[in-house]
Amino acid sequence: MKNSRVIMLFMLVFVLQASAQHRLDFDSKIKQVNVFFNQALVERTSTLNLGPGTYQLVFGKLSPLLLENSVELIVPTGVVIQSVSTKKVGSENEAKPQEIQLLEDSLERLNNDLFLVQADLESIQLQRDLLLSNKQIGGANGLKADELEDVLGIYSAKLAEFKNSKLRLAQTEINLIKQADALSQLLAQYTQGKLSLNQEVIANVMVEKAIVNAQVALRYMVSEVSWEPIYDVRVSKIGAPIAFVLKANIKQSSGEDWQGVKLTVSDVDVHSQAVMPTLEPYFLRFEQPRVYKTMEGSYGGSRMKAPMLMEMTDSVANADQIYFAPPEIYRTPTGINFETSVPYSIPSDGRSHQVELTRFELPAAFKLMTVPKLDEGLFVNAAVQSNDLLNQISAVANIYYEGSFTGSGYISRQENDTMLFTLGQEKRVVVKRSKISDQSSKSIFGGTKREKALWQIQVVNTSADALEIEVLDQVPVSTDKEIEVKVLQTGGALHETESGKLSWKLKLLPKQEQKLRFEYEISYPSGRLLNLF
Repeated sequence: MKNSRVIMLFMLVFVLQASAQHRLDFDSKIKQVNVFFNQALVERTSTLNLGPGTYQLVFGKLSPLLLENSVELIVPTGVVIQSVSTKKVGSENEAKPQEIQLLEDSLERLNNDLFLVQADLESIQLQRDLLLSNKQIGGANGLKADELEDVLGIYSAKLAEFKNSKLRLAQTEINLIKQADALSQLLAQYTQGKLSLNQEVIANVMVEKAIVNAQVALRYMVSEVSWEPIYDVRVSKIGAPIAFVLKANIKQSSGEDWQGVKLTVSDVDVHSQAVMPTLEPYFLRFEQPRVYKTMEGSYGGSRMKAPMLMEMTDSVANADQIYFAPPEIYRTPTGINFETSVPYSIPSDGRSHQVELTRFELPAAFKLMTVPKLDEGLFVNAAVQSNDLLNQISAVANIYYEGSFTGSGYISRQENDTMLFTLGQEKRVVVKRSKISDQSSKSIFGGTKREKALWQIQVVNTSADALEIEVLDQVPVSTDKEIEVKVLQTGGALHETESGKLSWKLKLLPKQEQKLRFEYEISYPSGRLLNLF
C-alpha cells in the first residue's frame, strides 16, 4: 500500500509539472543568412516576455530541408535550456499561397472545359459514323426520285453540320490546350522552390526570473542552397585601369523566402573533408606490367584518366547597379566572407539572384599582339598584377571593352602574379602571313631530304595613330636526332631556341607598312615521313 501511494504521488507531481509547462508559438523572422557554396545558415529572431516557470517554445513553419543536427538556440541569461528537438507536422490542411491556389483553380476549369469539348467531338464523330453506316434506304422496293432527293438533301445538310461543328470544336480544343499549357508552365514557375513549411523546433526551457523584451535566436542549416561567383571585367579605354566587379549568383529552394535579410556570402565548402589525412606506410613490391585494350590497340602501364575541359559560354552579365553599398570583406583561416551592408531579398524559387560583393580597380599594361599563324587578327590585351582576391576566388569573367561585351574568360589561381585579359580585336591594323613559294624548296641529297621554307608577315597600320605591336610566330623544334632544323634568318626577331618561339616588337607610324621574314631548313632521312609544320 505504501509503494502504491508513492507511485501516485510521483504521478501527481508529473501531471502538475506538465500542466504548469506553457506552450508558446513564436512568430519568428529571418534576420540573417550566411550562404555557403552548397548550404546556408539561417538565423531567426524573436522577443521573449516571460515570468518564472517552465515553457515549451515552439518555432513553427520552418523549412522541411532543415538539418536537425545543426539546430542551435541562443537564449538570454536566466533562461535554462532543458531540451531541443525537431518535429514535422501534418501539412495536408495547410493553406496554399493565394497566387498558387488561383492558378490551380483556373487550370482545373480549363481542363473541365477541355473535357466537355473533347466529349462533344467524340459524339459528333459517332453520329457521323452511324449516319454513313445506314446505307439501305427505302427497304427492298427503294424510293421514288423525289423522295430520294429529299433524303440526300437531309444527308448532305447533316454532314455539313457535322463538319462545321467539328471544325469549331477542334479550334476550341486547340485554344484550350494552349491556355492549359501556359497555365501549367506558370504554375510550375510559381511552385518551384515553394515547399510546405512543416518543420518545427521545440525547446523546453526553464525561466528562473522574469524577463522582458529579451531576444532569442534560432540558427539552423538548410540544404538546396548554392552560389557561384562571377566577375565583370570592364575597360573604358586604353590606358585606363581595369575595373573588376565580383558578383554572386545565389539560388535557393529551401521553401523559406528570405525577405530583407542581412547576407553573408562565404566561399567555404561545408561538404569538404575537414579531417587532416594520415600518412600510412608505403610498401614497395614488384608488379607485372598490365595491358589494356583501347580503340587504337594495346599499351602497357597504368591507366590514366583524360583531363576534363571546361567550355566557356558567352553569357552577358547584367549591367552595373546604379547604387552599390560595398560589403565588408573579412578573411578567416578557412575562407573569405562578404558581409552585405544593405538587406537583400532572395525568394525560394530556384532561380539565380545576383548580389554584388565587391568592386576594385587595378592598373594595367596594354599590348597589341598578333599570332598570325593561328589568327591574323590583332588582339588588344591587358596585363594586370593580381591581388589576393583574384588569386582566391576563381570564376567565369565577362569582359567589356569600351562599353561592349567582347567575350568570356576564366579567372583562376595563378602561379605568378600577372594575369592577361584579351579585350577584343583592333580592326585598324591589317596582318597577313604567307609563304614565299618561289624561295621555298624541297631537295634530296643522297639519303637526306631537305625542305626550306621562307615565311613573310605583312603588318599595315591603317590608323592615324602610332602603334606598338608585338608579333608572335615560331619555327619547328626537333625532338629526334635524325631531324635537323637550321634557322637561316629570323628577320630581327627574338628567338627562343627551346620553344622555337619568335617575337617582334614593332613601332608603326600612321599608315606605315612593315614586312617581317623568317626562314628555316629541315633535314631528315628521305625514307621517313615528317609531321606537318
